[in-house]
Amino acid sequence: MINQAERRIFISSLYIGSEEGELIAALRRRLADKPDLELHILLDLNRSTRPGQKSTAKILLPLLKEFPTRVNVSMFRSPSLRGLLAKLVPPRFNEGWGTWHAKIYGADDDVMISGANLNKSYFTNRQDRYLHFSSQKDLARYCFEFIQTVTTFSYKLLPASPSPMSHLPGPNPHTYTYEDYTLHWPNPDTHPHYINAVAESSLSQFQKCHRERLAQSLPPTVSTPTENALLVPIIQAGQFNIREEETTFESLFRLLGQKSKHRPLLDLTSGYFSLYTPYQNFILNATNIDCRIVASSPKANGFFGSKGISGRIPEGYTLYEQRFMSAVSKAGRLWSGSSPTDGQGVLLNEWEKPGWTYHAKGANTLIRNPPDWI
Repeated sequence: MINQAERRIFISSLYIGSEEGELIAALRRRLADKPDLELHILLDLNRSTRPGQKSTAKILLPLLKEFPTRVNVSMFRSPSLRGLLAKLVPPRFNEGWGTWHAKIYGADDDVMISGANLNKSYFTNRQDRYLHFSSQKDLARYCFEFIQTVTTFSYKLLPASPSPMSHLPGPNPHTYTYEDYTLHWPNPDTHPHYINAVAESSLSQFQKCHRERLAQSLPPTVSTPTENALLVPIIQAGQFNIREEETTFESLFRLLGQKSKHRPLLDLTSGYFSLYTPYQNFILNATNIDCRIVASSPKANGFFGSKGISGRIPEGYTLYEQRFMSAVSKAGRLWSGSSPTDGQGVLLNEWEKPGWTYHAKGANTLIRNPPDWI
């Protein structure tokens, strides 16, 4: 995708790994070859500014210095961690108060939506999911404008010693410099710890405009079978009161819960198993729906073998699994059948492959022996 980009490359991720020299080199070559190409990157601030010479912020500085007018790097910082806690909580642990977690990789009108960060393990031995959409102008526009919307309440990464071609922003009380880079806050009238109202308004307005545009472009209702698919992007940002995932799943659960002779099958997967309580209650109480869940085994958990307290995280997820399956048993919902493909109830399996970790997340619904209207 990078090597084919003509107008824009847009990247959203938690961070870029310190060993991704090949990725940085590919971006640089394409920028050098295409003088009209722009690069837009949105990352998580806390994860990308961990101390050390190979932090994400530092490995991006050469691109910012060489292409100051065409490379834009923004870093989102969760406003939930503030005050005394912000000063006391050390790096790595400060990510527990919220991170930027959207994984979107785009070039011109091509988009890849994933759960993978730009780090070596995801390219070698981590099982994840990747959805590649080619020549999808509307989707690419949506993803690009979504990233641009979030940059309005995110820090902008700049070299501490900018090049002569740089357009320097004005002084700002919330901007600060750390070693060889500056994190510039774009709105001096809004404190970065109190962006909740601004973020909620910006994201809500963005979705409203997008859906109005989508409604105008949709074809008339199709009454005959079609091979087309409708893709509806949703945003989940609980700390900004944006809960579209929750309302979508509530609608799905309500639909699936309707009494019918056509028994639905719900497949769920997550590398880190800890079901949101309303989702768990639905699975426990919906006796006419079957549910199969795949989670990572302790050895396939990304934190397995980590140093310090994070090395105990896989045990915590195992405890969540045990508690959930105990509740399943009490509800009389344990899987009964000869195999995972032939049975009813709730089934939980763990994924494990020697030397690999598991990071996939998603949900899929199947109506077995569906009626004509499905």
